[in-house]
Amino acid sequence: MMIRIFLAFSLLVVSGYVMAEGGHCPPGYYPIGGQGAVGCAPIPGYGGSSQPVQPSSPEWQTRWGAIAVDGEKGSLGTAVGTRSKQEAENAALIDCQAKGGDNCRVDLTYYNQCGVMILGSSKLNTARAATIEEATQIGMEICAAADTNCRVYYSDCSYPVQTR
Repeated sequence: MMIRIFLAFSLLVVSGYVMAEGGHCPPGYYPIGGQGAVGCAPIPGYGGSSQPVQPSSPEWQTRWGAIAVDGEKGSLGTAVGTRSKQEAENAALIDCQAKGGDNCRVDLTYYNQCGVMILGSSKLNTARAATIEEATQIGMEICAAADTNCRVYYSDCSYPVQTR
């Protein structure tokens, strides 16, 4: 009789260990997977909700940049990381005027990407693209088609910001 009690007790201890080996899931979740790939899934209806729990996806906010110039005075004004197109344009114009520009005008606005200004011997041009390298390539091609001595004068990016 003692042997039967010992065997029953041993089986209870071993079965509890095997069930616990399935993973360490928080309350309301159960272990899933196998062969090294183990995870947790929500128990449907646990906690009074019939809707499965969905992981939250990241949220992003757009960021703007702008380039303003006064070509006659050679003044350059820039803005990066602003929340709106209008804010970027205003900040670039103010920056251009603060650097001595009288007839500043916005030459480029961009969002969630990069902007560059390319100077040649007689002209300037701007370009935008996903990276500084891509924007530079576009701007240099435009410059080389109509000018000489093309070089990057300014470059920066206004990438989106993750808010959640």
